[in-house]
Amino acid sequence: MITNLLISVENLKMERLVNPTLKHIDPTLVVGVNARTTNQTEWKSDTAKLPALWKNFFTMNVCSTIPNAIEGNQIYGVYSDYESDYNGAYTVTAGKRVSESKNLPQGLTPVNIESGTYLVFEGRGPLPEIVIQLWQEIWSYFSKPQSPKRKYTTDFELYKPDGWVAVHVAVM
Repeated sequence: MITNLLISVENLKMERLVNPTLKHIDPTLVVGVNARTTNQTEWKSDTAKLPALWKNFFTMNVCSTIPNAIEGNQIYGVYSDYESDYNGAYTVTAGKRVSESKNLPQGLTPVNIESGTYLVFEGRGPLPEIVIQLWQEIWSYFSKPQSPKRKYTTDFELYKPDGWVAVHVAVM
């Protein structure tokens, strides 16, 4: 079954930029719904929390409940509150960029994307396959000794209306 899944994922039309690019990001405020998880939890379909987070985000139309949202159709997946590194727990917030986070409806929480230097990995393809593929490339990229060091402060996925996904990873 795993082999069939891998073959079907490989046959999907996906595009990605070959090399990540460095980009400075200003502080950004995002509001949305969140879940705390680990990579180990996410690798098992019976314990994974992120599929349910994203399903609820879309089926409950969370975007329409976020006050002070800006930037049109762009959706963020923000990784924050890292316990340690990729082996530890972290929080993922599915949300929208906002101008302020006052008087939020119950269930919505703010998260700040920290200002700094980010390596940006981009791709376009079916969701969630392209995101999984990008994160696999990111883990491979950062496993090399000559790669920059991750900060494990905030990282984020930016889902653009044209189908591109840009994963921003904070680096030192």
